[in-house]
Amino acid sequence: MDKQVAETLGWEPYLDEDFTDWATDGNGWVPKFFTSGEGMLRLMEEARKQGILIDIDTMNELLKR
Repeated sequence: MDKQVAETLGWEPYLDEDFTDWATDGNGWVPKFFTSGEGMLRLMEEARKQGILIDIDTMNELLKR
């Protein structure tokens, strides 16, 4: 999923020792968004800058529907 997120945001892959990192001009590497809360917040911030709104539901909210 991190790969799809990075591609959607227009970030390009770059080769490192394990071939799993992504980068964008001037912004460094893309965090593994779905493995940390900080990464998810960075994803949401970048998406918001590009006009992409993200609505997050918790499992409890989904079960109430």
